[in-house]
Amino acid sequence: MPYVRINLAEYQSQEALKKNSYSINAAAQSVFPDIMLIAGINLTESSQMAILIYPHKEAEALRPS
Repeated sequence: MPYVRINLAEYQSQEALKKNSYSINAAAQSVFPDIMLIAGINLTESSQMAILIYPHKEAEALRPS
């Protein structure tokens, strides 16, 4: 059964949010090898919600640290 994780993040600035988003996009395949979906939604200029969907709960626990 798919496992969904939702994270909320607040950043010091819009630039910090963009920098983090770009780094996650660039490293997504290695950081989240089993992920089915990762989506970031900007809520304000400096806050974001991320939705991550894994094939099962154990896949989320196996991601590299």
